[in-house]
Amino acid sequence: AAINFALEKKEPVLLDDRRAIKVANSLGISTFRTTAVLSLAFERKIITKKDALELLKKLIENKYYISPTAYAKIIEMFNK
Repeated sequence: AAINFALEKKEPVLLDDRRAIKVANSLGISTFRTTAVLSLAFERKIITKKDALELLKKLIENKYYISPTAYAKIIEMFNK
């Protein structure tokens, strides 16, 4: 549903499922992951470092999968 909507509106879509991202990209749709939105909010100072870390922790506690490499990169960015 989200991919179809993005295709109709010619807008990017927020997706975290690897297969869905591949499908969207094959259709020419830009995608963003939840962690990208979190990082962007931090970079733009919409949320604090404390908030960003807490939200990341809550995502993981709620079974959001993030690879150790991606996790390390995000933590490094928050600590800059």
